[in-house]
Amino acid sequence: MEPVEKIPLPNGLVVEIYDRSRPIARDTVHVRMDVRMEVPLEERFFDDPARYRETAALFGPVPAYGYRKERTFTSAGKAKEVFEELLGDFRKDILPYLGNPRFAERFAQAKQREAEEHRIRGGGLPGEGTGDGDDGEDLETLLRKQEESSGGGKE
Repeated sequence: MEPVEKIPLPNGLVVEIYDRSRPIARDTVHVRMDVRMEVPLEERFFDDPARYRETAALFGPVPAYGYRKERTFTSAGKAKEVFEELLGDFRKDILPYLGNPRFAERFAQAKQREAEEHRIRGGGLPGEGTGDGDDGEDLETLLRKQEESSGGGKE
């Protein structure tokens, strides 16, 4: 789906606005506005190159900021008006925040904290073992290894 609008920001990032509204009954619409903005990670945003690599491994080198605003049970005749109201509120309240010169750096730091929490919870990183013996192996391989290590159920 193509965005209904692209908004270039002074910090070089581009906001994409999507209208994902859909009918839910004959004369009722679920109005939904989705916002997406790619935020490239830069090594200079991190105090340690290893943290940059960890964050990029988990979220990719260009994670996306997302925002959603919606209204349910909107009269079909008012759906466009409601979408425009949601868009106006976004422009007034959120767009200045996204255009801040330090937004990308702050977003990268928030993603770094998420990556650290993920690791602490035992999530590991793509291509990295979690220390639980799994290391991305399928269930059949894990069961076979468990059976072999236990002597195959033989005493």
